[in-house]
Amino acid sequence: HSNTATQQHSSTAAQQHSSTASMRTFLIVLLFGMVALASQVSALDQAEIEVLTELQQQWGATLDWTGSPSCTWPGLLCNTDGHVTDLNVANLLLPGSLPENINQLSYLSFMDVSFNSLSGPLPTTLGALTNLTVLRLNVNLFSGTIPSSLAQLHLLEELPLDNNQLGGSIPSQLFSMRSLTSLTLSGNQLSGVIPATLSSSVRLGTLDLASNNLSGTLPALPATLSALSLADNHLSGRLDVLSALPSLSLLDLHGNRFGGPLPALALSSQRSLIGVDLSDNALSGSVSGWLSNATQLQLLNLSSNAITGGFPVDLSLRTVVSLDLSNNPLGGSLPSVFGSCESLTALDLSSCRLVGAFPAALVQRATALQLLDVSFNKLTGTLPSELSRLISLRRLHLNGNQLSGALPSLVDMSQLVDVNLSHNRFTGTVPHYWNSKPFLRNIDLSFNELTGSIPSSPPLSPLGVLFLQSNRLDGLLPEWVCDYQHLASYNFQDNLWQCPLPACCNHRGSALGEPCVA
Repeated sequence: HSNTATQQHSSTAAQQHSSTASMRTFLIVLLFGMVALASQVSALDQAEIEVLTELQQQWGATLDWTGSPSCTWPGLLCNTDGHVTDLNVANLLLPGSLPENINQLSYLSFMDVSFNSLSGPLPTTLGALTNLTVLRLNVNLFSGTIPSSLAQLHLLEELPLDNNQLGGSIPSQLFSMRSLTSLTLSGNQLSGVIPATLSSSVRLGTLDLASNNLSGTLPALPATLSALSLADNHLSGRLDVLSALPSLSLLDLHGNRFGGPLPALALSSQRSLIGVDLSDNALSGSVSGWLSNATQLQLLNLSSNAITGGFPVDLSLRTVVSLDLSNNPLGGSLPSVFGSCESLTALDLSSCRLVGAFPAALVQRATALQLLDVSFNKLTGTLPSELSRLISLRRLHLNGNQLSGALPSLVDMSQLVDVNLSHNRFTGTVPHYWNSKPFLRNIDLSFNELTGSIPSSPPLSPLGVLFLQSNRLDGLLPEWVCDYQHLASYNFQDNLWQCPLPACCNHRGSALGEPCVA
């Protein structure tokens, strides 16, 4: 018993000693932390205190910046010497402007004031913050011009200035920034030409100048570019310079005035391409032989150009998710090659001067398709029963053709939202689309040769648009057309409805079908 008691006493003493040591260690760490924190606060020099005090007057209430300037303020980080290295106050709807003495935060390496409501000009003194590697000023209300002094930020890797109200021209000096990999100036009011100095950029991978007022032709481009967006400007000329970009993966030039043939792209670039949008230009020639090596392509939009020569059979479509060639004088027949495109979710070939029948092979395996638009062509014949295999389809637009026969049953298309089969030559009765499609919102069957009556029971789906005008429908127009609360737009005119019409005809006007047949 004596040995056991001795052992227990020793164990208790050891535990107490361990506990005391742990407490001592904790107090030492806490003390050092407080000393370090105190040293950080005290190390802020007078210049940093001045600019932080000025920012406090604008942002203090939002950021909870109280008392004297301190490294403990939310959004600030300091180095071990107590100087501010990070200013991160993004997405807080901050008002005010950047003070001219912002350069007094001379140790800053990271500055993010994006997604706020900051206004006024960008201080030229930003160029003195030469330790910056990241400067994010995007999505604010900054106005005036882009300071050329920003070119002095030789460590800067990314510069997003998009979605402001900046005007004037793009400073040519920006492209001398040797560390810059990403420059985003989209969504401003920039004008003039793209500087020729762009080609001298040594590391630039992403360039986004979309949605400005830029004009002129494309200068030589740096071979380092992998993503290029110049959409929605007033640029013109040919696109031959694109052939010198071996690593291009994303290309968006839509909404300009580019002309000439489709641009030849480097073979290595074709193999890395993921998305191409050249829509709304004046490009011509044939798609045949173009992008035949684009084995990673997911999005291709060439709509609203002057492309001819029919649809290319050699275009790689295995990985394509969205394809839009609408509003081009392509000509030829509707290609059945899409039937093997298992990844395709959107296909728009409207207004392409296509002729001939709707091939059954077109819809054979394209079960992921959500949008099919071949409207305003000259397609003839009947629709294949295989159309119902498109079980994921949400929008079906076949209007403005010369299709005939009975309307398709669309029996398995439970996801349908929008159906437009108008301006064709369809005959037979109106299928009960609105009682079997829970998401159906819009139906347009107008300007056909349909006969018979329409269902007497109201739609089970929240149908908002129903156009049945200019057919040969007869029978009584059901009362639900008056009472159905979701129906916002409708037209039943120019049919052979029997009298009496529903009572609401008197106050809803002729869109309900007046006159009727007695």
